[in-house]
Amino acid sequence: MRRSADERRSEILRAAVALFEQNGFDATSVEEITAKAKISKGLAYHYFKSKDEILLALIGLRLAELDDLTRRLRAEPSAERRLQILIDQLLDDVISGEKRQRFLITTFLQPQNNKLVQKAMKVSPERFESLQQEEIRLLADLGFKDAEAELPLFRAGMQGMAFLYLLNPAAFPLRQVAAQFVLKYSKKQEQT
Repeated sequence: MRRSADERRSEILRAAVALFEQNGFDATSVEEITAKAKISKGLAYHYFKSKDEILLALIGLRLAELDDLTRRLRAEPSAERRLQILIDQLLDDVISGEKRQRFLITTFLQPQNNKLVQKAMKVSPERFESLQQEEIRLLADLGFKDAEAELPLFRAGMQGMAFLYLLNPAAFPLRQVAAQFVLKYSKKQEQT
């Protein structure tokens, strides 16, 4: 049975992410990716000109997930439910996708790879702006007078939970901290 171009492209991406999660981006070669995908190196270069292009495609897939999250937030009228959607996404990302999150974080923090992330962000800045606007709307609906000023602290709390869990999953009580985070932000305390 002959595979379509979309199937081959997906196979390359699946193989790449599995190897990147296992070995890291820098330690994985295109040859290893093509071997795992059971595709010739020449054919792989038909779909991706370089390993960097594979990473850009994976970043694109992550951005599509963020688009889905933005749509779900936009569609939910309840601020408390939107907050829970964000927390549930965080829990799912770091618990169910722990290897993937480790790969993303370590890869994106490398200066040479961060340039690829910046390049992907420049292609469609509206994707990030849309999510940011939904987060600001959430904080405003939760009662924060200056929701825009609260956003960096809110994001730091979310990202901090993810980082601390990934540093030591056995010792960091992620679910309990996430529940406390929801309680803190659900109280609708006036912020200055």
